[in-house]
Amino acid sequence: MKRWKVLLTPLLVSCFLGLSCLASCEKSQGGPLTADEKMQIEAEARQMLNEYYASICSEGLLAEFDFLDSSKDFHWQPLGADHLLYYDSVASAIRRNARVTDSICIEWTELSINALAADPATYVGKMRSWIRSAAGDTGSTQAQ
Repeated sequence: MKRWKVLLTPLLVSCFLGLSCLASCEKSQGGPLTADEKMQIEAEARQMLNEYYASICSEGLLAEFDFLDSSKDFHWQPLGADHLLYYDSVASAIRRNARVTDSICIEWTELSINALAADPATYVGKMRSWIRSAAGDTGSTQAQ
């Protein structure tokens, strides 16, 4: 198996970590969001997601640290996993992958964001990525 294929799974894992900051999109007083509040949260989430991937494309995987929450409250549960990953494990995976990745770019081909009342904003989308390993292997993928 080419090295870039091995990198894609941890990469997608690390890409979704930055999205954990969407959990802060709560309305402080509770209750349903107004249409304006919902639009504002969705626009801010879209901007953050686009900035997150643009940063990784221009600065590399270590740019993810600008978007991660290093507090003791940070955790992430990969889709289908039965356990949580905490900051130290995630940071270690990002550093390990950064050492073997020369460049990577990810872009949304479709993105839909839904701001919820007193809950995180959720999103669903499709993305396309290009990766080049430090060994020179290249690849691309399209994920949903």
